[in-house]
Amino acid sequence: MYFFKNIRDLRAFKIQHRNMAIRSREKEKLELLLARVEQLDRGLAADIRSFCCEELNKASASQRETEENLRQVLSGDSDNFYMVDRGYQVTLINEAAQRNLLRAWGHRVGVGTNILDVIPHDTTEPIRSSFARVFLGEQVDYDLSINKHGLPEWVRVSYSPVKDEDGFVKSVYVATRNISERKRAEQEKKEVEARFKTLVDKCLVGVYMIQNDRFVYINPSFAEIFGFSQEELIRKMPVMDLVLEEDRPFVESNLRSRLDYDIESLRYEFRGIKKDGSVIWVEAFGSRTRLKGGIAVIGTLIDITERRKSNESVRESEAKYRILVENAPEALVVYDLVERRMVNVSESACRLFRMSQEELLTKGPEELSPVYQPDGRRSDVAAMEKLQEALVGAKPSFEWMHKDSEGKLIPCEVRLVRLPSENRQLVRGSLVDITERKRIEKEKEKARYELKERIKELTTLYKSGQLVQSEDLSINEVLQQIVSILPGGWRYSDIAAARIVVGDKEYRTANYVDGPHKQLSGFITSDNIPGFVEIVYLEERPDEIEGPFVTEERKMINMHSEMIRIFLNRRNAENALHESQANLNAIFHTTDTVYALADKDLRLVSYNDAAVKFAREELGLQAKLGSSLSDYFPASRHAELIRRINEVLSGRAVNYEAKYVQPDGSLHWYDVKIFPTNDKEENVSGFLLAMTNLTEKKALEQRMLAQRIREQRKITRAMIEAEEKERNKIGQELHDNVNQILASTNLYLAIARDHVEERLEFVEKSIELLNSAIQEIRLLSHQHVTPLKRINLKDIIQSLANELARNAGLDISVQYNVPLQFRIDNDLKLNIYRILQELLNNILKHSRATEVNIYIEVCENYLRMAVTDNGVGFDVRKKKKGIGIANIINRVESYNGEIQLQSEPDKGCRIDITVPLT
Repeated sequence: MYFFKNIRDLRAFKIQHRNMAIRSREKEKLELLLARVEQLDRGLAADIRSFCCEELNKASASQRETEENLRQVLSGDSDNFYMVDRGYQVTLINEAAQRNLLRAWGHRVGVGTNILDVIPHDTTEPIRSSFARVFLGEQVDYDLSINKHGLPEWVRVSYSPVKDEDGFVKSVYVATRNISERKRAEQEKKEVEARFKTLVDKCLVGVYMIQNDRFVYINPSFAEIFGFSQEELIRKMPVMDLVLEEDRPFVESNLRSRLDYDIESLRYEFRGIKKDGSVIWVEAFGSRTRLKGGIAVIGTLIDITERRKSNESVRESEAKYRILVENAPEALVVYDLVERRMVNVSESACRLFRMSQEELLTKGPEELSPVYQPDGRRSDVAAMEKLQEALVGAKPSFEWMHKDSEGKLIPCEVRLVRLPSENRQLVRGSLVDITERKRIEKEKEKARYELKERIKELTTLYKSGQLVQSEDLSINEVLQQIVSILPGGWRYSDIAAARIVVGDKEYRTANYVDGPHKQLSGFITSDNIPGFVEIVYLEERPDEIEGPFVTEERKMINMHSEMIRIFLNRRNAENALHESQANLNAIFHTTDTVYALADKDLRLVSYNDAAVKFAREELGLQAKLGSSLSDYFPASRHAELIRRINEVLSGRAVNYEAKYVQPDGSLHWYDVKIFPTNDKEENVSGFLLAMTNLTEKKALEQRMLAQRIREQRKITRAMIEAEEKERNKIGQELHDNVNQILASTNLYLAIARDHVEERLEFVEKSIELLNSAIQEIRLLSHQHVTPLKRINLKDIIQSLANELARNAGLDISVQYNVPLQFRIDNDLKLNIYRILQELLNNILKHSRATEVNIYIEVCENYLRMAVTDNGVGFDVRKKKKGIGIANIINRVESYNGEIQLQSEPDKGCRIDITVPLT
């Protein structure tokens, strides 16, 4: 009779137990039968008694052997189990359970013990409720933590119902299994993940993971870049809310390209929005990955706002999580060394070897093992040695390689113990499939190795980042030190060499030579100098992702390449800035403009050489740093100075002119500008005084004003003379033409009065003369009367052009491109008309032109007019401007306009006039 860990074996045990009882009852019946026979025939009864006693002795010996085997099975099993009936009486318990319950509860538990009497009152373990649930037909399992000496740290407790043939639960089978090793493996896994997460959280580079347009993870550096906390961003704020609106389509396209399998990884720059609303430039690097069965993007992000100004460098980093799983099932077998086969196997053993119970009972250890064990020993020889050890009383525990019915190898942990028997050599084997454990150990070793490699890479990146941020080292020193630490970040660092090339300069490790494997990443600096970073393995190594190099090493060399590019660009920018500052200082001290910088208390902080000269020559004082600006002004001007300085300190710039009287009575004029200056927090911290000498400019303005007055007087006299000429012309026209026509009309009317028969003829001639007089007066009016102000400018220009074309025979083209809805001031219309009249008169008088083009348009709030002809032209450098041209210039300048005259002999003439409309 044997006990195994499943209901089927339990039922087998019950059948054997029932058979033993049946044999006992049969013995009693036989005794009664013998008594009756003895009454009939004592001789026959003696023979029958002798035969029956012999058979009963054999049965009793078999029963004792079976009971002893059961006792050995129960005492030798490593698990704890016991059985409780519905009266909570223990009906079956093994030695391991007795020992461990005594340690755990402080009471001895054996067959017949009421389990409720020994359960500690202060225990938190749900023992009573579990029994109640199982008696209702449920299966109960839970993990239990134990903190007592001599007991496992963790056990798995299982309560199983034992039912009779009618399905009624008549007892509960309780078993516990030691799961401490599994729990420790799970804890070790959590610690590995925690250490890796700590590395990421302390990384100076922002690390993020995006899935479904939300951040599923960010490290503190990422949150700090945008001014948020991690809690405000993770799974709450949409990713695009951190992107400037103009850049969102670009960023969203980059995210989609990786999520949709277009691009594996991508580096790009965009503008982000911090929590306070300020805009920053960031550089993102992301790769596609899988997270919980879905596609995600994991990457790094750095703030490059300052880099875009001064090209500061930062570094990137990345990390991976490793998952370990462990599970170890167990199977039981009993092997007969004489028959060289299994005589009993559990269901779990059948599952382990993928065989039926009938098949497995015909096998021996050598048939369930490969020919050789991993250590090179033959399996049949090694198996017999271990079995012999068990036969002499040892309890060997060892690892063994089995194989199933399909030939698949199964690493197992085996524990052997001899089962007592009078005439058989039986050894029980406990087999635990450690495939998963072996796999987990391999995974753990690999994870430790990968973690060690990532730490090496992060350490290398950190050291390189520290070097490129150093301000005390030269470019050559930085690059040489980086190249010396690069090999230490690669997997085969003992055979690695490195080289950095920038333009025609090369930095290499002492052991660098051309090797069989190379990894290279190039870059181009802001001044278009090419370069690259190269890692070389000096010996052959097996292929991985990129030759013998892995993906993480490709990313690391790319990050170093980018880091060096940023470092060189920043140093170039710093050198340019230093040069610019030197140039600015040279300009500052060589300019004629006076510059003085003062703080809010009017104390001089800095000034240039022109300021020293001004103080000495204009004020008769010696400039001194730290002195008050008010010391350089007379007391009468202090109030005005303080008022203007207060206005500047409020944030507004001030501009005014100041004059200084010279000993000879003349004046020196200065244009004074005062600007507020701000500190890093944009608060006004002082002001800058700038003074420009305007004395020569003022003198030039006076001369120009006098010249303008003289020209204006000349124009006025010319206009008076022109008016007199016009009056004379009008008088002459009236006298010579109109008066003569009217005199002739009067003569014809007198003749018509005296000669009745010819009256009609003379009246008609008088009407013709009157019409001629009217036409002469109308022509004279058109030439001298101002047009109505409400007349359309286009109409009066076209009318003027038509009249000149008709009377002078000119071919005049007019292009008028002014929108109807655009309104032009009436006075400007009149002046445009007069200017055009004067230009056309000049063309008639001097140019001998046959074609004239007039073009008028409104463009960008300016009225533009161009007049061209195909006349004889003239040399604008020699020809003096007449009264007509002067009058035109005067009209244009009165509207703040500009006039340009272009002409050459025999190439016609072009005049462009531009007048602002506001």
